[in-house]
Amino acid sequence: IFNKKTTPPLNILPRPYGRKKTCSGPHWLCTLSSLDSGKIAVTIVRVALPVPLRQHFDYELETDAEQPVCIGARVLVPFGSRQLVGVVWQLDPTDSFSGAGLKKVTQLLDPQPVFDSLLRDLLSFAADYYHHPLGDVLTSALPALLREGRLLSTQKQQVLQLTATGQQASAAD
Repeated sequence: IFNKKTTPPLNILPRPYGRKKTCSGPHWLCTLSSLDSGKIAVTIVRVALPVPLRQHFDYELETDAEQPVCIGARVLVPFGSRQLVGVVWQLDPTDSFSGAGLKKVTQLLDPQPVFDSLLRDLLSFAADYYHHPLGDVLTSALPALLREGRLLSTQKQQVLQLTATGQQASAAD
């Protein structure tokens, strides 16, 4: 039975238990893996994947000090014989297995989280309320291009500009 004196279950909300040195700024759920720049450290991340299972999966992520890992960031991970886009849900979970048997994250897709803490709380509540896997709920909340693993910065931006005739007409008004 869950009461205020016990630790909350992991599937409710991520908590900063056992957190490494956190970065400053609005995202307190970021971790800097190493204090020495250039050194690579291994962080265990718990990832919510778009699979019909009500559980999260642990992976190893090699990071350096220049690129912090944040809860809510997208990662590309191996799952069976395919590569899936998942969302980092917890950093360095205390109940994870040792890093020896874990698969490695293929790629960190986002340096900043795609879901802020308020939206993560809402999506977690919706998954619990509707008894639906969290990975499916998080994936459904993403735009189609982000679900495929594409980066927002690689998309073409459409820019409109007034022609000389349009500028003259606008100045006349």
